[in-house]
Amino acid sequence: MKKIKAFALAFALMLSAFALPASTAAFAWIGDRYESDEIAFTTILEEMRDEFGVDYISYTYERAALYNSADELSGYVYDFCLDGIQDGCMLMVKLEYGDEMWYEVTEIYLGQSPFYQNSGVNIYPTFRTYISLESGVYIDLGLNLVITYEVLLELEAKGFGFSASAVYVSWTEQVDYAARTITKNTVSAGSMPALTYGTNNGNCCAVVAGSNIINYWAYYLPDLVPGVAVATIVSGEISWKGDSSQNFFVADELYDWMGTNLYGPGTSIGGFKSGIDMYAALYGDYFVKFRSVMTSGSYDINKMLTEFAANRPVALFMNPYFNVSNGIGTYGGGAYDIIYNYDFTGAHAMTASGRHVYKWYDAGGTLIREIQYLRVSSSMLLPGLHIGWMRLNEGFDDINDAFSVEIYDPW
Repeated sequence: MKKIKAFALAFALMLSAFALPASTAAFAWIGDRYESDEIAFTTILEEMRDEFGVDYISYTYERAALYNSADELSGYVYDFCLDGIQDGCMLMVKLEYGDEMWYEVTEIYLGQSPFYQNSGVNIYPTFRTYISLESGVYIDLGLNLVITYEVLLELEAKGFGFSASAVYVSWTEQVDYAARTITKNTVSAGSMPALTYGTNNGNCCAVVAGSNIINYWAYYLPDLVPGVAVATIVSGEISWKGDSSQNFFVADELYDWMGTNLYGPGTSIGGFKSGIDMYAALYGDYFVKFRSVMTSGSYDINKMLTEFAANRPVALFMNPYFNVSNGIGTYGGGAYDIIYNYDFTGAHAMTASGRHVYKWYDAGGTLIREIQYLRVSSSMLLPGLHIGWMRLNEGFDDINDAFSVEIYDPW
């Protein structure tokens, strides 16, 4: 990290805990930061009622501490009940930078948490993983399985950052058909930039995702990437430019403002939001608005389509599995297609600019195959190729969180 940024970064991270007026990240609570766990819980419960129309008169809750493998306090879980009817839970982790400390929300969903009334020590090593230590035995509460301390350490090493530490297994699929249709719902530009550079540091998938978003909005707000035309018009279509020295500068700035690799590998969702906020404020005095495209812990395709139609790209945070295709080849004079697939595992951040729906029909006009994809840009999809199609249906879509990002001039 550049030395000149040290104080500024600490100041920016501190401000993010108090909800900057320029940021409307409260519309996507995962990744929001607060100065205390109590403020996080009460603020979000009020916003659920006032801004999202969740109708309740009163609520009760139980608060329990979360720990790491070293038996140190690492966060809190709140199990709550609205009007004695609807259960829900909220998990958050403690983050520290220098003398500053705040809580970042990592999970919110309806229903009781696996930690509810747990008799052992609650250990929360990474997303969607809930461990209980009882009489020296580690139990995965989600899987109802005994694990070893070594496995716990492996889980904890993943942390709450998105670091592109993914591996893939490749496979192909053949579809024989008589006719095929492709329906596209995308931003008006048709796609996103597909930059590859995430500074000379590792674990920078979120930095590259942020760079793609900055460059996308720089087409409409040139001050975001000064001195560079991020795209050209070719035959009436937007053609995004690739990496340049100015894009490297953008990535370096975001790496610092996002706090990448400060708390373990990668970038947290809160760090991603704070980094975009700070960059937009510094380069153009712009505001940022985040809109969640999740419903009850799962992605909502209708919300995504609304954002694409409004020309707002979507940031995706995948964990632990996802599938990407780098192309569909047509063979036999149009008699069959070969789909080239790659299965990834890991915590990865990338951006989406639209949905493509492929449908294959037999000679009688009967639908025989349908696959929905998100058109995505990523730092590591495939060697030498940083744009592809992420499969949505058929169990390949472990989207941990997703929200659109709009950068705009409020003045």
